[in-house]
Amino acid sequence: MNQSLKALSNTSQAIRHDKPGHIRLALYSSVAVNWLIPRLENFREQHPEIELTLNMVTDQDDYNEQCSDCFITVNPPKRNVVSKLLFAEKLFPVCGQKLWAEIKDQPLPEALWQHPILSVKYSDKSESTANDWLKWCKAGGFELPSEVKINQFSHVLLAAQAARYNLGITLTDNYMMLEQTHQQNLVKIPLHELLTGDSFYFFYNDLKSNQPDIIKLSRWLESQCL
Repeated sequence: MNQSLKALSNTSQAIRHDKPGHIRLALYSSVAVNWLIPRLENFREQHPEIELTLNMVTDQDDYNEQCSDCFITVNPPKRNVVSKLLFAEKLFPVCGQKLWAEIKDQPLPEALWQHPILSVKYSDKSESTANDWLKWCKAGGFELPSEVKINQFSHVLLAAQAARYNLGITLTDNYMMLEQTHQQNLVKIPLHELLTGDSFYFFYNDLKSNQPDIIKLSRWLESQCL
């Protein structure tokens, strides 16, 4: 009985929200602010008939179809969905303009360790301090000095803002540097990139695979990743 009621509720929600011309897209705030929103004017120009509503998610497995019609995530369900690869995540070091002026003529990566390292804790699970920097250093074939000053942040947006104002050096995602404000205020330090192993996907329930508006959004998102 409970399963039947739940199925009926989900169907009612689908009828209520799957209105032509209106799509609710759920995604991480960092992807929304730094990758999607700067591009939405282009989407609106191409598809003025579609009203796109953005919902922020923090949990990788937060796939509530009563609140959203489609999702951008690094961990899409493996069954009963249509999933499209958008881009792979890469991390590289960035800093503010003033700090870069201080270190640009010095040997790298040694010059980095003279300034605070801004680390992001990407998971709630127990992990080493500066785990992102430890992985980046390992990929480059060197070690993170034990004496370096480390400031920990809970979100990549906070670390990026701190770096923007010359409070230290952080590792940021490749998609964050696409936003013009960050391009103007952050400098990509010419060192190696770290492939995190995460990729971002756009997905939706396969029951919606024939909905014209979602197909249009899917194709537009893929075109932005070419």
